[in-house]
Amino acid sequence: MDSVPTFTLSSPPVEFDVVRPADVRLRVKRPLKVHQKTAISEVFDIQLMSRSREPASYLSPTLG
Repeated sequence: MDSVPTFTLSSPPVEFDVVRPADVRLRVKRPLKVHQKTAISEVFDIQLMSRSREPASYLSPTLG
């Protein structure tokens, strides 16, 4: 990464615990570009998935 210019990621922190059978997948949609402000949602796709055979419900932390 010697040839990569210095960059800064600026975003409010997001923290959560993922407990089995839940799983999180992160997919890169496109590369970051130098000197271009980009929303993190334009670069990454994040999915919360259940790995259980049983139905599961997840509540948003903001909803309770």
